[in-house]
Formats: sequence, C-alpha cells, structure tokens
Amino acid sequence: MFSAGAAIVAMKADGGQRHLLGHSNAVAALALDAAGTVLVSGEEGSGGAIKLWDFRSGRCMATMPGAPDL
Repeated sequence: MFSAGAAIVAMKADGGQRHLLGHSNAVAALALDAAGTVLVSGEEGSGGAIKLWDFRSGRCMATMPGAPDL
C-alpha cells in the first residue's frame, strides 16, 4: 500500500488494486492494525484530516478533522 497524492493505493487479495479516495491533501502517513482490518491515514497541511478505513471493503468509517495551525 502506498499514497499517491490524496489517494491511497492498496493491493486486493485477488491481486488487483483498490483506490481509497477521500482526502483533500496529500496523504502523509499510513498505519494498518495488526489484524489487517483497519487502516488509519493522515493528510498533510493545516487542518489535515485523519481517516479510519475498513481495509477489507475500502469504506471510510470515520473522519477526524485536524486543527488549523494557530
């Protein structure tokens, strides 16, 4: 799995690609839980959001907006 700008590209079990879309800015961090079911992604920039994904389905489960720079 890797980020490509504001998108996340991940391999599916069948060898195809899954594209996780929803960030507004470039994705700067990715973390997958030990079970391989929940992905956390964070974006760059002031107010960059953090998203929780169901990694198996590619569905965004929650978005936590970031705080603007003060």
